Amino acid sequence: ADTGRIATMGTLMRVVHTEELKSYDGSLLGIRVQCVAEGLVEIADIVNPQCWTGERRLRKSDEYLVAIVRPIDSTTCCHGDADINELKDIANRLAQDFAIVRSMYACKDGVAAKE
Repeated sequence: ADTGRIATMGTLMRVVHTEELKSYDGSLLGIRVQCVAEGLVEIADIVNPQCWTGERRLRKSDEYLVAIVRPIDSTTCCHGDADINELKDIANRLAQDFAIVRSMYACKDGVAAKE
């Protein structure tokens, strides 16, 4: 079920390839986007939270959330117990957010339909 929660951490993705998917009559069915991970970010603010209202989620709006993010510098972590604990906390939050999002897209037999 969609909880309406927005993740606090994310992965910054860079688009490396796009491909238009068309039907036999030439009409656009969708766009396939290939990305690579660039690094971890903390989500600081959502610019357009109105697109994430319950009604728009139910209607499967085409509008995406736009976020202001802060990069998490992985080169400065892990220099002591406090940093290791912070890194573990970040990893746990990412895993929880992923599990919630994955469950939203899981099909009835328990396998994620979008993987």
